[in-house]
Amino acid sequence: MTNLRPLLAPEDVSTILAISVKGIHELCRSGRLEYIRVNGKERRFTEEMVQAFIQEQTVSRPKKSVDRSRPLTLPCSRKGGVKSVEDSGTDLGKEIRDLCR
Repeated sequence: MTNLRPLLAPEDVSTILAISVKGIHELCRSGRLEYIRVNGKERRFTEEMVQAFIQEQTVSRPKKSVDRSRPLTLPCSRKGGVKSVEDSGTDLGKEIRDLCR
């Protein structure tokens, strides 16, 4: 005799996944969550089906993190909008010219 486990109802799966029963049915309709059709619209789930869904949805952290040790430098052009600020002779114009060098 095989060792059968009880099937899970949509309410059980919604508790496990912490989403609404309506959300469970939407996942089934979209094909993202497998299920067993019992009577017409009745759906049941095995623990393995729920675990497979959880594994598919698990996002791993990227192995390489962003290098934040170098400061971000942006290219600066002396043409265009900077020219009018340079001509103004203000401290802001001098500051912008120094940054663009």
